[in-house]
Amino acid sequence: MLQMLMEQKVPVLFIGEYRTVKTVTIQSYMRGRDPETMTTLTINFSNRINSLQIHRTLDDNLDRPLMGVIRPRAGKKLIVFIDDQNIPQMDKEETQQPNRLSFRKYQDLQFVADMGPLGGGRNPTDIRFSSKFSVFNLPFPTMSTTPNKFHYIFNLRDLSRVTEGLTLSTPNNIQSIGSIVRLWIHEVLHVFQDRLVDSKDRDLVKNKMRELTTEYWPQEAENAYAEPLLFGSYKKANLSVGDLLPGEEKEVGDDQAKEDSKEYEDLENYDTIKPIRESIGLLECTEIVLYQQDMVVLGNNPFTKLATFIAGYALFQITLSWGYDDEAFRQDLKKLYNLLGTMNKEVVFLFTDQHVVDASFLEYINSMLTSFMVPALYAEDEKDNIVRELSEEMTRFNFFSRDQMWSHFVNKCRNNLHIVLCMSPAGDTLRIRCRNFPGLVSNSCIDCIDSWSEDALISVVNVFLAEIDLPDEHRDGIVSHMVRVHSSMQHFNDEFYLKLRRHNYFTPKNYLDYISNYKNLLRDNREKLAKQAQHLKEGVDKLINASTEVDTMNEKLQEQKKVTDEQARQCDDLVKQIEMRTQDVKKKSDDVEKRKKYIWVEQERIVVDKQDAENELALAAQALIFLEDNKDSINEMRAYNTPPNLVQQVFECVAILLEEKDLTWDTARTMLRQAGFLDLLMNFNKEKLLKKESIMARVIPRLQGQNPAEIKQKHSKAADFIME
Repeated sequence: MLQMLMEQKVPVLFIGEYRTVKTVTIQSYMRGRDPETMTTLTINFSNRINSLQIHRTLDDNLDRPLMGVIRPRAGKKLIVFIDDQNIPQMDKEETQQPNRLSFRKYQDLQFVADMGPLGGGRNPTDIRFSSKFSVFNLPFPTMSTTPNKFHYIFNLRDLSRVTEGLTLSTPNNIQSIGSIVRLWIHEVLHVFQDRLVDSKDRDLVKNKMRELTTEYWPQEAENAYAEPLLFGSYKKANLSVGDLLPGEEKEVGDDQAKEDSKEYEDLENYDTIKPIRESIGLLECTEIVLYQQDMVVLGNNPFTKLATFIAGYALFQITLSWGYDDEAFRQDLKKLYNLLGTMNKEVVFLFTDQHVVDASFLEYINSMLTSFMVPALYAEDEKDNIVRELSEEMTRFNFFSRDQMWSHFVNKCRNNLHIVLCMSPAGDTLRIRCRNFPGLVSNSCIDCIDSWSEDALISVVNVFLAEIDLPDEHRDGIVSHMVRVHSSMQHFNDEFYLKLRRHNYFTPKNYLDYISNYKNLLRDNREKLAKQAQHLKEGVDKLINASTEVDTMNEKLQEQKKVTDEQARQCDDLVKQIEMRTQDVKKKSDDVEKRKKYIWVEQERIVVDKQDAENELALAAQALIFLEDNKDSINEMRAYNTPPNLVQQVFECVAILLEEKDLTWDTARTMLRQAGFLDLLMNFNKEKLLKKESIMARVIPRLQGQNPAEIKQKHSKAADFIME
């Protein structure tokens, strides 16, 4: 019917749930068109798409207006497929903005669209727009979805995934009916059961599978569900995707997963993936990544990275920075498509919750999931550059037209691209995103990662604590405490919701963080205690060393004390001697002072006596001169036998001056009789007289009180010897 209406150039609109193969039916029709005469364009509507994007997308696939008419390129006809036409929100005028195109005249352009029924977040469409289509309703019997199970959407695409998994097996690995039955069960559970969120729904699927197995393969029903039921190209991931190895043996599960995770850990130092107790999830993730054109929504980032490593693919992630916006994301997408199409690399594009800094990013992801290419990502000159780089490859495949070359580039990107979305199901965020961007659900293989079982929690904590030195009597208690704390979180979350009507969510990552925080806290406290112990040890060592040094110093002190005591005794003796000498010196100093005073006094007296002596000497000289002239006086004096007393005293002074010892008159007469007596007196050295104080001391007293005038009057001859 679709083909008949399209041949009559009647626009067609399919209405139905996501699992009613609307998109598959339309795409199947579009793939059957002759590419020489007809081209196709898919536009995926989302919550944020606008009319400007629609304009750009159409302009990229149409020629420039000619005479006011816009036509497809190369004289072909263009079929435009609008997917999820009622997703855009209604504006105030109750119209949808992407449908408010300006008036243009198109030729050889035909529209076909699909949409879901009203409800579940889908918006009513503008009646003026939908009235232009021939509308068909496509029902499909199913169980109703709920807000908590919004992703319970299945369609024929899921059945094709089961078939794809079966066709990847080879006779070398699947050699019995039992093996093919187990492989079929594995693929069905992988596609349908992995999407389910609780054990009740999973038991429903398992029971239904057991019924079908018992009905069609009764002889294999008993062993068909033997655990572990694991299939996958795990061991040969780096070699080929074509062979799926049966996972009945343990080596395909836990042991092999641990081996590859250890290799990945050595390369990446990635510690989170160590516990591979839940190796089933790892195998499922690896199988999804290995399948071409398969997309996945996961809740586990480490499994994705490890699966990418096992498959040997390149991992691409955006790097958020300050000011990262829509244009920066588009540039990163160009880099991604360059790896996929130009460099022909198998790439896993990992996109997480943290990367959704703008809702427009999900619009691009939605387009990549549905049409494998972001509309209007490349300008015309950029497309020409890409086609030019692949010219040799295009020639080898006999692609000569620009549309064929671009389609080949898009197909290469489609075959090499594996999109992995790691998002948390906590809260309403994921449900709203899937409602606004339906490609996240309808075009993805969803794998809900279960919460870890108690055995898995014990295994995980044992792996992390194995490298820590703990006493054996404490290790089991620590492990059981950590497991009990994490397991009791759901109970406390329920109480929290009942009391405050607020949800609180926890994931295995919180458990790993809990263990990591314990390890860090234990390490920090041990280092702190070790530092304190070392500090105390150093203090004790210093005290011991100080005590030893004190003892040594005491011994030296005793020895030095003896020397010091002896020196002190000697010092005391010396002090006493000094004191005694000081007293002597002081006494002598006093004597010297007294002597100095006496000398000064005597010196003054001597000066006076000297003056007197000089005066007397002058008189004596005059007397000598006089005696020379009066020699008769001498003769007269010699005649005295007993001279007068005054004469006696005069001649005693003369005897003293001449240093005679005997001062009698006989001595004087003897001197008078000597020849040259007068010459002796005349040449008498008066300087010698002044220097001898003892002579002057004997002469002066004898002449004191004598008046030369009186002597001359009484004894004129004796007076000649007296000097005034």
